[in-house]
Amino acid sequence: MNTLDPQTVRIVLLDDDPFMLRLLTLQLAQLGYSNVSPCHMSAKALEQVTDPQMPVDLIFLDIVTHGPQAR
Repeated sequence: MNTLDPQTVRIVLLDDDPFMLRLLTLQLAQLGYSNVSPCHMSAKALEQVTDPQMPVDLIFLDIVTHGPQAR
């Protein structure tokens, strides 16, 4: 299994919670990942992942739904 080089890998984060974006960015930086693009809106993330000049290696995506609460 190949591992990704933290110095060259490009990561996009997408979350609507600013705290989570800061936390994940900090945690990734502590692991050596410096090329991280935090996005709080899907339109910005879409711009990042469709840019042919800067391919993305990894995407962290918040997929929690806020539907009716379970009883």
